[in-house]
Amino acid sequence: MIKLQDYGLAALYTVLTFCVRMVILTMTIPLFLLAGFTGLVDGLVRRDLRKFGSGRESSYLYHKARGAIIPLTIVPWTVYLAMPVSVSPLLVLWPCAVMIGVAVHVTVSSFKKYL
Repeated sequence: MIKLQDYGLAALYTVLTFCVRMVILTMTIPLFLLAGFTGLVDGLVRRDLRKFGSGRESSYLYHKARGAIIPLTIVPWTVYLAMPVSVSPLLVLWPCAVMIGVAVHVTVSSFKKYL
């Protein structure tokens, strides 16, 4: 009976930790949206400067950065939920939010000059 109780407590603490981490991840959605929006605005400004300043296009950068956006939104959730030790969420989520902002910036700034 005591063994079963220990396993039950371990399962309860695991589920509780998972739920707390899910709440933390849900509350950091505005961080990712703000980083993406900042990258979008800055990228549009860079695109207009390139468009009206007769700059060069690079479709290679566009396709590589566009392909990195979706993994950068999924990886922090997966990594933070799968960590077996307790770590500050900023150590995982802040760098990923910055990288999302950079990826959106590069994607938007390297979009075609003429549609």
